Amino acid sequence: MITRFEWTNARSIDDAIGQLNDKSLAKAGGVDLMDRLKEGLDAPSRLVNIRSIPDLDYVKEESGWLRLGPMVTLTTIAEHPVIRQRYTVLADAAL
Repeated sequence: MITRFEWTNARSIDDAIGQLNDKSLAKAGGVDLMDRLKEGLDAPSRLVNIRSIPDLDYVKEESGWLRLGPMVTLTTIAEHPVIRQRYTVLADAAL
C-alpha cells in the first residue's frame, strides 16, 4: 500500500510549528519515522522537514541542565567533551 503525503521544508521553528497539526509529523533524521511509515504505524498527510532550519544542532549546558537541539547526532552526543565528562551514561548510550 502506498501512502501519499506532502513534503515541506520548514524555514524556521515558527514555520515548522505553523505547519504541524494532528495529521502531520516533523521529520529530523528520519530513520525511526521511515520505519514507522513502512510498517503502517503512521500515515501523516504531511511531513515537515526540520533539517532545513539552521542552528538546531546545539549542545548547551545552562543552569545545571543539558540542552540538546533536535538535530544533534548520536555521534556528537557520544563524542562531545562536556557530555563525555559530565554525562558519561548518555555518551555511552549514544555509542
